[in-house]
Amino acid sequence: MSKNILKKTLNGFRKNTLANPQVRLAQNASIRNEVIELTMDWEHFRKIDHTFSDVISKEMPVTNQKSSGRC
Repeated sequence: MSKNILKKTLNGFRKNTLANPQVRLAQNASIRNEVIELTMDWEHFRKIDHTFSDVISKEMPVTNQKSSGRC
């Protein structure tokens, strides 16, 4: 089942796309930015509790981790 897409059909898609301001906005934003950043749900992110559960009571001395990769 091999059907060709007519140039007339493509031109119709283009015309409809250019006529829709929301599609144009999304197109312009996605060209200049990373899509992952554009699709971030900031309302969900805002609801996350970003406080730490462990509190260090005093300042500890610096230790030499050498080459362990634990920095």
